[in-house]
Amino acid sequence: MLKKILTTLYIFFIGYHLHAQEIMRKAAFKASHNEASQVIYEVNTRQFSKEGTFKAFAKHLPRLKKMGVTTIWFMPIQPIGKQNRKGSLGSYYSIRDYTAVNPEFGTVQDFKDVVAQAHKLGMYVMIDWVANHSAWDNKWMSTNPEFYEKDTNGKMHCTFDWSDVVELDYNNPGLRDAMIASMQYWVAECDIDGFRCDVADMVPISFWMEARSTIDLNKKCIWLAETGGNEYLQAFDIVYGWEWMHVLEEYHKGKADIAKVDSIAQWYLQDYHKGKYRLLFTTNHDENSWNGTEYERYGTQAKDMAKLCMLMPGVPLIYNGQEEPLKKRLLFFEKDVIGFKKYQLAPFYHQIIKDRLKYYNVISRNENPLRKISFTGKGKSISSTFYFGKIKKSVVVK
Repeated sequence: MLKKILTTLYIFFIGYHLHAQEIMRKAAFKASHNEASQVIYEVNTRQFSKEGTFKAFAKHLPRLKKMGVTTIWFMPIQPIGKQNRKGSLGSYYSIRDYTAVNPEFGTVQDFKDVVAQAHKLGMYVMIDWVANHSAWDNKWMSTNPEFYEKDTNGKMHCTFDWSDVVELDYNNPGLRDAMIASMQYWVAECDIDGFRCDVADMVPISFWMEARSTIDLNKKCIWLAETGGNEYLQAFDIVYGWEWMHVLEEYHKGKADIAKVDSIAQWYLQDYHKGKYRLLFTTNHDENSWNGTEYERYGTQAKDMAKLCMLMPGVPLIYNGQEEPLKKRLLFFEKDVIGFKKYQLAPFYHQIIKDRLKYYNVISRNENPLRKISFTGKGKSISSTFYFGKIKKSVVVK
């Protein structure tokens, strides 16, 4: 009984706090986040700089804005669990407290300052949200053990080899309420603009629909799901375009023909016309750390593959360091700084983003929509043509 009372009070307090924050929220940043004209930049705060802090990252916002980035996605910023921790610093995806900031990165105020600076530059800020599991020493383990899934022996458990986390149980209404309240906290307290939802398809879609309908009442957010499932587009704006990433790598390695590349492009184009968007990338935090850098996987074609992603129908992603370029795998559980020096590929990304916005801003005005894509190829080369109404744009991958 005491646990139920404490849970109710927690949810009430968060809700009251959010209501007060919403009333006081400044309304200066009201730009419309049209998915077609977004370019997302993923930030691994720990590895981004020697300091590994929000303050250190904030210094880079002007150059990212100049490069053409519209949206910043921070990998999880909450405190990391200590129990069953992997490595000396642990996984960002092992959350000890959903409404606190990892002291490794700074303070809540530091994060608010980054968000405010991004907004001043006309950029959006998203945070990674880990709803499927928490750290073993998350505070809910002691206050609300009923929030956690039990195996046939009545014991809490983890999935795969994720021994540093424990599964949450979405059959429990109290968990759903507490998780949504925690998400609302970041929107109201820090004025974030959206969520990238980790392993979204391991959480019932009904929860995501409930979370979105609740949170979007106060602020229309950007919702990105780490899943390739079309059904999750009921709740999300964007899902992962894994098929595109994989087919480009397969084609480069001679394991797929141009017909397969073209078929996936046509599929994405059809869905795009239905308002269904996919995240387009050649690398991200998982690919880089576990499967190899984009240069290991695409060789000298890495830049051209990135150019294709930038023009494809969907939402392109740049992983921090690609503009350097980043030619090493970043360690996941230890400190391993990117080591920015000259930003050699920043002009390249600036140009291809400029090209994308040139064409897709036309689309957002409902003029000359992207109506056709064609692909031809021989050996490792790819020739592609994008037809924006009467405008034609060609990209060649050699």
